Amino acid sequence: MPHTVFVTGATGSQGGYVARGLLKAGLVVHAIARNPKSAPAQALQRAGAKVFPGNFDSKDSMVAAAQGCTAAFVNVSPVFTDPDGEAMHGQKVVDVCRDVGITHVVQSSVPNLERLERGELRGTSAQNPTLKYRYSKIAVERSVTEAGFESWTILQVPRLLNSFVDPLAQRIFPHLASEGVIRTVLPPNTPQSLLDPADIGLAVTEVLQDGSGRYHGRKVKLAGQQLTFGDIAGIMNEVLGQDRVRIEYISESEARELQKTSLMVASEMLFFENPEMLVIDDGDELGFQLHSAKEYFTREKAALERAVDAGLS
Repeated sequence: MPHTVFVTGATGSQGGYVARGLLKAGLVVHAIARNPKSAPAQALQRAGAKVFPGNFDSKDSMVAAAQGCTAAFVNVSPVFTDPDGEAMHGQKVVDVCRDVGITHVVQSSVPNLERLERGELRGTSAQNPTLKYRYSKIAVERSVTEAGFESWTILQVPRLLNSFVDPLAQRIFPHLASEGVIRTVLPPNTPQSLLDPADIGLAVTEVLQDGSGRYHGRKVKLAGQQLTFGDIAGIMNEVLGQDRVRIEYISESEARELQKTSLMVASEMLFFENPEMLVIDDGDELGFQLHSAKEYFTREKAALERAVDAGLS
């Protein structure tokens, strides 16, 4: 029997792509939304999802949404007002899944967490304020793997390409809209793995529809495409049809000052000192071809245009 899937974070980026991918494959999707009348929730309902009122703080609302589901996609986000909030939400979602009898769980996590667990960070990284985000991912992974589900799979997801388009780009790269500039402390030759968020939906669908068990109890690497920031700007400009995006490399000293007030810069400093954490090597083979950055930006050209032009409106 096809799964009925409880998709967490379905009104967000990752969860939205997962929900749409599952629906396209003919699976039934249940989701929660703080406001089921919001535009993202309404779009999900039009696509065929069953959207219930609820949130991660309300276990009862999640139980109501998860009833009748046999599988779940677990994706919880940082809670900036509570450093322990993400781990607590993750545990609560896992408890709900177990309580309602869900047997198959797929979790979205991040790569290279084993470096933290082995204490292999360099420089000043041990004091980096963004480490809590990664330790929360470790906590949620443990919640999933130790819950006793019949099957679990963890997807290791690198930076998503929607970081460079509207609306996320306005927060992550604030100088892109006003100046056409992506500012970074990473050296020009630093590669990073980048993934089309639509590929997460395809991966979750494949895992849940696979009958061989080859994904059970595994951490699956979604390697994406390795590109430098210069490569990314070049592809963006190619899709835009003109040179509208450039990279500005800031000094380490400037970045260390900026990270005191910017979590985005603090995150980059973690990668500046540990660049291998940006890359997924030896990605796992899936039953489909991961999309390239050019394919993503071409498909999302309107959102790319908005990201570059947002400061002109």
